[in-house]
Amino acid sequence: MLHPMMNKQIALEAEMREATRARYFRNHEKAEERDDFADTHAGRQTLDFMLLNFIQGIEAWVEEKKAGKAGRRPRALKLIEEFGDVDTMAFIFLRWVINTTMTTSKGGKGKNARKTRVVLSATQGIHDEFRMRYFAENRKALLKKIVKDFQRRDLPRRRRRELMVRTFHQQQLEWRAEGWGQSERLNLGLVLLQILSSTTGVIEEFVQYDGARTVDCVAFAPAMIEVLADRMDKAANLFTVFYPMVVPPKDWTNAALVGGAYYTDNVQPYRFVKDAKYRYLAELENRDMSQIIDPINKIQRTAWRVNPVMVDVLDKVFSRSLDVPGLPTADPLELPKPPVGADTNEEIMKEYKKDCYEVRDTNRRMISKRIAVLRTISMANRFSQYDAIYFPHDVDSRGRAYPKVPFLNPQGTDYVKALIEFSEGKAIDTPEHEGYLAVAVANAWGQDKLPLADRVAWVEENEVMLQEIAMDPLNDLRWTKADEPFMALRGALEWAGLCNYGTGYVSHMPVHFDATCSGLQHFSALLRDEQGGFHVNLTGHEDRQDIYKAVATKAEASLRIAADTSDFARVALEMGITRGLCKRPVMIVPYSGTFSACMDYVFDYYKEKAEGGAEMPVEMDVIRSKISPLVAKHVWDAISSTVIAARSAMDWITATARVASKNSVTPLQWTTPDGFVVQQAKYDEKTRRVETYLDGKMSKLSIVDRTNKLDARKMGQSLSPNYIHSMDACHMRMAILRADGMGMSFAMIHDSFGVHAADMPRFCEECIKPAFVDMYEDGKNLERFREELMLNVKDEDTGKIKPLPEAGNLDIYQVLDSQFFFS
Repeated sequence: MLHPMMNKQIALEAEMREATRARYFRNHEKAEERDDFADTHAGRQTLDFMLLNFIQGIEAWVEEKKAGKAGRRPRALKLIEEFGDVDTMAFIFLRWVINTTMTTSKGGKGKNARKTRVVLSATQGIHDEFRMRYFAENRKALLKKIVKDFQRRDLPRRRRRELMVRTFHQQQLEWRAEGWGQSERLNLGLVLLQILSSTTGVIEEFVQYDGARTVDCVAFAPAMIEVLADRMDKAANLFTVFYPMVVPPKDWTNAALVGGAYYTDNVQPYRFVKDAKYRYLAELENRDMSQIIDPINKIQRTAWRVNPVMVDVLDKVFSRSLDVPGLPTADPLELPKPPVGADTNEEIMKEYKKDCYEVRDTNRRMISKRIAVLRTISMANRFSQYDAIYFPHDVDSRGRAYPKVPFLNPQGTDYVKALIEFSEGKAIDTPEHEGYLAVAVANAWGQDKLPLADRVAWVEENEVMLQEIAMDPLNDLRWTKADEPFMALRGALEWAGLCNYGTGYVSHMPVHFDATCSGLQHFSALLRDEQGGFHVNLTGHEDRQDIYKAVATKAEASLRIAADTSDFARVALEMGITRGLCKRPVMIVPYSGTFSACMDYVFDYYKEKAEGGAEMPVEMDVIRSKISPLVAKHVWDAISSTVIAARSAMDWITATARVASKNSVTPLQWTTPDGFVVQQAKYDEKTRRVETYLDGKMSKLSIVDRTNKLDARKMGQSLSPNYIHSMDACHMRMAILRADGMGMSFAMIHDSFGVHAADMPRFCEECIKPAFVDMYEDGKNLERFREELMLNVKDEDTGKIKPLPEAGNLDIYQVLDSQFFFS
């Protein structure tokens, strides 16, 4: 029987196609207007199509001129040799030519296509790169700092160039290189343009009349524009604008791992495994994929609806530019008023200008975040009319599930998750159900470190506050101070509803329970690590363990010893060694986190505190260069002594991956406990690397000649995190399978599992915990992983594979008694 909303769904899919094409062409038109066409999808394809031939043409020209008769060498040759990098010169020149001449209008002769302007602009870009490279050789440390600042602030090229010119002047260096004047650059540009034209055949020169005089111009040939337009017409359908569905998505099936969810060809068919090769999909279709597919179908079959109250609150809070963590303000921040003495004191004026710059920089970085909020609100309002909406999902190469719809989906940020709820409600009719709802409410308010009973007690003690907030959330803004403010408000609304209705209240709010540092839980289970398992709540200990706090305590103790001889250690202790400082460094450990990343996270923590108004005892430069590395070292050592087994497992996986990938052409492969086959292949690439400082924000463009051999270094770096991600994805699927027949709705975010409050008791005890035990019960996961990797190891290299790390004595069945495994 046809679903009553099917006609509406078909109309929505037709609208998706129109929106997809409109966005694609609009983005290209805007890029063309601002001379950035080379950075678009079509522009990058055009550049790639022409670049290698252009490079080879320049190289041939250089060889010809060098081999010519003795005498005066061409000025262009001198500049090419002085620059010294044909690949990068060709890239910069071609990029400027595309930006200044490309038009997508069929039959057009190009825009701003005066030959002199084109070649001078292009060779100016080459000159600028030449000067940046001089700076790299002579002011290396300063340039590294500046480029990192470019990347952090995502500055446009014009602004980056202005800052570099100013820096050159401050360093008493000339920006204009000797011998790179306008006439020399014009000569170089004309030579390069002629080479580009002869090697690609798609550039043509023509004459335009400008009043009484003629002007030499250059453009892409009409035939090239025709080809480009046709390619863009076909490519426009590939970048789908996904909407939620108003009927249950079409199920994925074992026989069809391409084209799930949507019902018409207005939506470009996509693969069940994102970006997977068809050969791999064909292999999966020949296996029993039911245990992998069924949970994903259950997730995308879950019906949702928009909560109109939360949408209204978000809209009004945003439009009023209220200060809510995680939410940008709708209005730009105002510039500070000049302090007294700024007009006469140079130092005061310098500090004032710095403050103004920070405000402008913050406003610029907020633009994309504001757009995301507006699009989220727009989509929520659009779909609030439906009683049930659905979010199609696919999985990545590790098996992790993701919704296809952007902006509004169950995996969104705090303010996004608060906007949607289960369409089906379930009654809260027992004290146990009330308790699970209370835990979810307390978690959003930042009380997730308390024992479960204390979280319930906290909600009961703050019941009046929650009800007051629910009655007037736009004036009673206490919820904005919570850890997850919008989910805290959503919880207040739900708890107030329960208080007002009493037993039997029908709840629609998903209740999420999160893993305690999921990656370390999996590593501890893999190696039966008692110490690590204790710290991440795999044991039945009655007190909740906090690994971030445990690491902070160890790091603080070692810093106190160091403080006897180090002033910087004393300053670090004064600023505090907290669980918040240690959280991100600990979280990255299971995913091949590095000491360098640890230093960055430590500095980011201090920087965020300073930006939040905290007084810092020393300047931020000192914190960056002295305090952060010192603290990071102690934090890193504390992590190593807390999760010893996890570190040994990661080291073993990394070393084994490198041996297995050596001179191998076959992807590394392993199978998760539920039967999902994961393949990883990062191939060695012989590249002609192009690196530019200004045109690409120190981008690295590789002209790739991909070999059929694996890159052992890249494989080693990525295998450990990918293996752990495949295991947490498996845990999610196995938990959902155990809930089969229980009639549950699912709100799943990798290692954060959500169901109705009324379902959480069963889901936690009968699904989440037993599924984890099922995965690790026999203790042979790493052995099976090793056996599969060994298929890639050549006979002569088998002796290089180290023995598996020694396992501990963790009783995995203790997970069944843990209150805090997921909580």
